Amino acid sequence: MIIYSVKGKSSKKFDRYIQNCLNHLIPYPIEKDVDLLIRFKKHLKNENTGQAIGDTNEVTVDIARFQELEDGTMKRLTLNEMAQNLAHELVHAKQFILGEINSTDYIWKKIDYSECNYWEQPWEVEAYHREDYLYKTFWSKK
Repeated sequence: MIIYSVKGKSSKKFDRYIQNCLNHLIPYPIEKDVDLLIRFKKHLKNENTGQAIGDTNEVTVDIARFQELEDGTMKRLTLNEMAQNLAHELVHAKQFILGEINSTDYIWKKIDYSECNYWEQPWEVEAYHREDYLYKTFWSKK
């Protein structure tokens, strides 16, 4: 079972969104308990708006409320942008939970992608592809 908790300012709409996304991404019961921590933070480093790190036992997803731009100014993200970023990072959470990726190397489903550029990394291709579906299905239609 995936046991998730949310830290930071959130809403019931985000809670339903998280539940729906997780149910879609992992529609079958997990045999062991997995802890998923979702943190809404003021901002992340290096212009990032979301990040996920973890393993098959626990995953932490961070979602920024502001994006720090190259010039150091802060851009407030809309709730829609945050929801889309969250969908992307929840795909990565699924990948960690199912052992498809890990936090230490560039292995995807037992194949080394260390020489692959960011946009061609299969875990990113999946995350960008699925974030759009999750966002349109569970957020923007509500």
